[in-house]
Amino acid sequence: MEKNNTIWFGTDNGVSRYIGEIISTSVNEQEQPPESFSPITTYPNPFNPSTTIEFTLPESGFASIFIYSLAGQKIRELAANFLTAGTHTLSWDGKDTNGNAVSSGIYIYRFQAGDYVKTGKMVMVR
Repeated sequence: MEKNNTIWFGTDNGVSRYIGEIISTSVNEQEQPPESFSPITTYPNPFNPSTTIEFTLPESGFASIFIYSLAGQKIRELAANFLTAGTHTLSWDGKDTNGNAVSSGIYIYRFQAGDYVKTGKMVMVR
């Protein structure tokens, strides 16, 4: 850049010149993914009609979240696919795989990413 706000730059058609106001900007480094799994949160809990499950992956990979009844019956698959590193949120609408509303009660989520497995409770109040 020259003193009179002139910039010379190369293009496909040769060398070009820009004269005018120059605004400087900077780019921050991309946010680094977390180094470990964060606690999984569900909110609200108890919930009606839906709850949000939030989790953080330290690296990209296959992850799954399933909802089970206390009897161990699989109620719903919320995710079972490749996810990028970072924080993710999923919503459960309180319905089973067939779209039927579940009854009031305690439900278990099972989160798995690689060898990491975490379970927790959610309470549906109708």
